Amino acid sequence: MWLLVLSALVLSCCKQEIQIEPETPSEILLVFPEQITCVAGQPATVYFNACLQGEDSGIDNRMKLDYRYEISSTIPGKETDFLTYTDEGIFLSPQAGDEGISSMRITVRSLQGEVLDQKVFAIKVIPAEPIDYSGKTLLMLGDSWTAQEIYETGEGYVHFTQEAFQVINGHAPRFVGTRTTHSEIPHEGYGGYQAFHFATRPPLESPNPFWIEELDSVDFSYYRKNYYRLDKPIDLVNIQLGVNESLLSLVASQEDIAYKVAHFTHLIELIQADSPDTRIIVQPCGMDSGNYEDFSLFENGKFNKLIYQTNLFALRRTLHEEILRRADYGTRVFWGQSVWALNRWEHYKDAIHPNTQGYKEMAYMAACQMIDLLSE
Repeated sequence: MWLLVLSALVLSCCKQEIQIEPETPSEILLVFPEQITCVAGQPATVYFNACLQGEDSGIDNRMKLDYRYEISSTIPGKETDFLTYTDEGIFLSPQAGDEGISSMRITVRSLQGEVLDQKVFAIKVIPAEPIDYSGKTLLMLGDSWTAQEIYETGEGYVHFTQEAFQVINGHAPRFVGTRTTHSEIPHEGYGGYQAFHFATRPPLESPNPFWIEELDSVDFSYYRKNYYRLDKPIDLVNIQLGVNESLLSLVASQEDIAYKVAHFTHLIELIQADSPDTRIIVQPCGMDSGNYEDFSLFENGKFNKLIYQTNLFALRRTLHEEILRRADYGTRVFWGQSVWALNRWEHYKDAIHPNTQGYKEMAYMAACQMIDLLSE
């Protein structure tokens, strides 16, 4: 339904304000994680087209711009044996004995060799060892990426996250939430939701599970005590939002982006009000499909694809900077890594939603980071 509403908004906007379709963004914008966490004995992949604005032109199916990538150690002579890379992405195959942290640098160059962007990041390899998470709790909170399932099988992001825990070390934490997947795994995923839906009084016909009517406020403590009889705070909250914040009919102003980021930070503060010890992963919002034809649902699909990507990267960058800036977040709020595992040419079933393999890949990457945080 929300897609139909958006389509109508886009059509109206195009008639009134859009005269010329935008050109491919010329600014190179690489939003890369500070750390990639993986597990010894388990392969992992980070796709460049999930991290870089402008990786595809948005004009023709599978048409890519010509960038070249270099991955190197920040310590001369100390290369990482379990890492290889191509123009497609970084491929990690750590083994027992590779545990630890490696400091790396990614460089994006033009065909002429000009450095366009550069970031330093870490690769953390954690041991593959059985850990009993029976006393740990995990809340997966988000939009349709969390709520959506492949109806034929009941599989989706939540299902595959629990499965990834089992595959990696044989145990999974207790999932909590008022909704359940087809396989009866609890979560708080709601199609079409933005951060404000969870952080404020709910709009009509849009329930907020954390809004306590008798208290006239959002109260995570009341939520967990009355729904779950939990005598201790939730250990880990995974926030997977941002798609609907980016699905606008116009390029958002910086003020609009800042306003949306404020809803994220308010949501974080509400969770921390229950307990400052609850750890929170803020996952980057997901990219669009690499195929511009997937946007044919919208009037002027190419234009809306570029609008979505522009808004998404502005939101990613501003939210990322805010998380890094907030000293009070300390070692309790983290930038996630789930979407880096999505190849935009292979892992989408429509313009903005992953397919079965996409959900499986992003769930595995998310679980690696979750395991590391729950183990501490």
